[in-house]
Amino acid sequence: MPKVQITPVTLIAGAVLLALAYYWLRGVKGVASDVSQFVVSTAEGVVIGVGKTVGVPETDAKICEQYIAAGEWWNASFYCPAGTFLKSAGGAVIDMGSGETVGYADEGEPEFIELNPN
Repeated sequence: MPKVQITPVTLIAGAVLLALAYYWLRGVKGVASDVSQFVVSTAEGVVIGVGKTVGVPETDAKICEQYIAAGEWWNASFYCPAGTFLKSAGGAVIDMGSGETVGYADEGEPEFIELNPN
C-alpha cells in the first residue's frame, strides 16, 4: 500500500469540502441552528464547570422550590436557575448576612436598600 502524505493544504481543503457538504445538506437554517446549539451547550458546560470548581452546587428544581416556599432566598439562590430565582424573589429585600427576607420593595424604589447605615 502506498504512503499517503497529508499536507496542511490537503487538510484544509478536506475541511472546506466537508463544511460545504454539511452546508449543502443542512441549509442555512440548519447550520445556524447547529452552531447556536453548540455555542449554548459549550457556554453552559463552562459555567457548570466553573461553578463546580468554586463550590457552587448545580441547580435542582425540587430543592429550589422548597427554599422558595420557606422564604429562604439565600439558599434558593444556589439551587435555582437565575430566571426562576429572579422571578420568585422579585421585590424581596434580603438581608445578605442572614439570608432572610426582611421586607419587600415597592415599584420604583432603589434596588439596594441599606439596612444598617453607619
